[in-house]
Amino acid sequence: MRPLGVLARAFGAFSEVCVYRQVKSLAEFTPFVACKQRLNDRIYPYEPVHVLAPSLPSRVFLEAMRRLLPSAVRTKGGMARLTNQLRVERPLWKLLRRYKPRALLIHYGWTAAAVVNVLRQSRIPYVMDLHGTDVNSAYRSPDSVYAGLLRTAFENAERCLFVSDFLRARGVRLGCPPNRCETFYRGVPVPPDPFPIVDDHNMRFIAVGRLTPVKGHHVLLEAFAQVRQQCPFATLTILGDGPARQDLQRLASDLRLDAHVRFLGFVPNDQVYEELRQACCLVQASRRLPDQEEGLPIAIQEAMAGGLPVIATRTGGIPECVSHGETGLLVEPDNPKELAEAMRAVLGSRELRASLGQKARQRILTSFNLDRQNERLADLMRGIIGKPKVCQPSRCES
Repeated sequence: MRPLGVLARAFGAFSEVCVYRQVKSLAEFTPFVACKQRLNDRIYPYEPVHVLAPSLPSRVFLEAMRRLLPSAVRTKGGMARLTNQLRVERPLWKLLRRYKPRALLIHYGWTAAAVVNVLRQSRIPYVMDLHGTDVNSAYRSPDSVYAGLLRTAFENAERCLFVSDFLRARGVRLGCPPNRCETFYRGVPVPPDPFPIVDDHNMRFIAVGRLTPVKGHHVLLEAFAQVRQQCPFATLTILGDGPARQDLQRLASDLRLDAHVRFLGFVPNDQVYEELRQACCLVQASRRLPDQEEGLPIAIQEAMAGGLPVIATRTGGIPECVSHGETGLLVEPDNPKELAEAMRAVLGSRELRASLGQKARQRILTSFNLDRQNERLADLMRGIIGKPKVCQPSRCES
């Protein structure tokens, strides 16, 4: 028996290190992990981790169905339901019978939606940890099958944790019961000592995050090109990968920034901190898209934890962490000119960098400290383990 099961899309992904951190912090519950993909197991070692994969007969059946049936038929109602059951529900049932968990912690709404029938029928109390893109996806298509499954998962959950007030409000509008949801800042490790304040000759900006449209890297590159007109020694390091990488590299070339911008791709978290330590400022140029906004980027919190100045946009949950002129600088999204002005302001004043960095670190220590937040999560799980499941009787029938 293991009192706690943790369900996630991927375990060990660089971009989802918060999942690994939570699992390690909940060691007292000896959690097992179930996921659809395991990555970087040497960098993020943990056992037991189970990849939910269909059995060989199920794989043969699914492949035959994929080949024989038209796409329109394969994706409709009961057929989609059957394939989902064969893919993840049956393997999950086996794990639940094996470990007999008394509670589940589920990362991402997509994960909960994929196994919502297991959650209803097992009657195991569960907590949902919502990250951002999962809620935004349902929010932009509230009548979709996924949004309906997510609402069902909300209704049967003990607690629903959202990474920002902004995201929690969207969750409530999607149907999450207000009395079962709360804002839960995951937090980040706080280095024992702040990063050194870099000298005026160090003009390295840094950006950390997936290379997707909502992150606004193209806006950052346009702003950086303007900065270099007055600060020719400035450089930019971009950590992360994603579907927009080639377009961004092409834009950097068009702006004649090839020699001054480094694209490092995904890197382990230790290297992220080392890159932050050597920078003068983190820039988060996130955008406000019609169907998507940031929850609250971990990268911002990691930079602030080390006392690194942050420039970010007024989008999603970012203003809940970054206060303009106090713990960082905020600008309007999709405004390269305003972003460039803020970047030049940080470059031009060592005193400003020191002041913003010091107050930013204090903000993280107060409200976003990983150790403190992990203890809050442990307290929550202690209260839930052993409790009978709270759910609608009609939704809990086997």
